[in-house]
Amino acid sequence: MRPLKFLLVLLPVFAISIYGQNSRHGGGEQVPACAGSKLTLRRIGDDAAMGGNRTIDYDLVNNGPAKCSLDGYPGYVLTTSSGKAIARGKAINAEQLPGEDQIHRPEPVVLRSGEGAWFRIYFNSGGAGHVGKPCPQSSKVRITIPGGGKTIVLNEQIQSCMTVQISSIRPGKPE
Repeated sequence: MRPLKFLLVLLPVFAISIYGQNSRHGGGEQVPACAGSKLTLRRIGDDAAMGGNRTIDYDLVNNGPAKCSLDGYPGYVLTTSSGKAIARGKAINAEQLPGEDQIHRPEPVVLRSGEGAWFRIYFNSGGAGHVGKPCPQSSKVRITIPGGGKTIVLNEQIQSCMTVQISSIRPGKPE
């Protein structure tokens, strides 16, 4: 009798979880991944705090005629002007960046035509009290869109004394 009660409790929870996952894709409708050629990427903000803590926010906009989805983490690499990765330049995925109050696990983000989603990087530039050799500085960043495969190179001079951390793609605009 006990296993039957357990299953009766578990079945509705399972059904709700499946419905919740499908509803992120438009109520059961499968939304294709955003094609990299239909997306634009731009830097939309940055923040500098004491101790060399830095963040940069980027926006991805769907310029295609139909809705599409983004899911996961972008690839992000700090490079020299010739495109070579610098030391500690390959970003690591983070569900919660330093300074954030909550965990943001990757979830599919559906974008209608003209809508955007965003992601954030975190790094430390050493701050005023940094002792030792100067930290490596990039001339550019190489960003790979998840699912779409497109790689975009932006001119970004980032001096990072640690491995860069990156958030997953998030809906809407940064807080």
